[in-house]
Amino acid sequence: MLRTLLLLLICSVCGFGQTTRATIPFETNTEGMVKIPAAFGGVEVQALLDTGSGIDLIAPSVLKKISAKRAGSFAGFRMSGERVDLPLYTIASVRIGPFEKMNVTVGLFEVLDKVGIPAIIGMPTLRDQPFTIDFPRKQLVLETPASLQQRRSAGDVVKLQVDDDRGIMLDLFAEFSFGKATGLCEIDTGNPGNAVNSRFMDALGIDKDSQSVEKSTIKTITGVERTRYKTTVAELGFGSSPGSAKKDAPVAFSDIIFDCVIGIDYYRDKVLTFDIAHRELIVARAR
Repeated sequence: MLRTLLLLLICSVCGFGQTTRATIPFETNTEGMVKIPAAFGGVEVQALLDTGSGIDLIAPSVLKKISAKRAGSFAGFRMSGERVDLPLYTIASVRIGPFEKMNVTVGLFEVLDKVGIPAIIGMPTLRDQPFTIDFPRKQLVLETPASLQQRRSAGDVVKLQVDDDRGIMLDLFAEFSFGKATGLCEIDTGNPGNAVNSRFMDALGIDKDSQSVEKSTIKTITGVERTRYKTTVAELGFGSSPGSAKKDAPVAFSDIIFDCVIGIDYYRDKVLTFDIAHRELIVARAR
């Protein structure tokens, strides 16, 4: 009881965006990624909610419709290692349901118009607003201090590692186990599958020339070629949430810049609550 009261007292001044819990239904695209209604600078769009996007991104077609002030540039890196130089802009606001953040820095990503995505909501916008992605029910829930405590009591609490680059780029990581190995993996709802750094293949006893391994070469969204080795690992799950393990999980080994990147394929049956301010991820299954 004391812990709950302290949390409520602390969070009453810690920047929570919501005093009333809000539930926003979402759709998914053909790869299972989350699409939610949002407004960028007052312009309504269907945006991807991408925990692997370290910054909000907009397409040139959206930039033309809104008032925006140039705010420099930023060099980021995709998981496959290619550098992406983003022109930065400050826009009046980003709104998701009743939640609105003012004076938001966004990156202009020209590729988005080519793939039919108007905007992507990254983690900086939600750094002070705890939220839940309920994949089975297809709901985004904006949490309050009280509802967040309920989530915490009903799920497994996993430590979030946060890479906060100059207050512009914010990436989320957690420890995962895959087979006999463990790694610090990016949590990426903007990626359909699971990627593991190819250096783990030897540790897991996986022969890239085996008939059970499918080799392919693909082009990334920015046109860079990448070789992948697709197979399965015995188990994949959050290191501190034993009940979260998925058996015979598909993974693709490749030369990425992280230990691993865990995508939608793993999260489909899960309910994930993100409390970035307190570096916690709460993992549960839909009941």
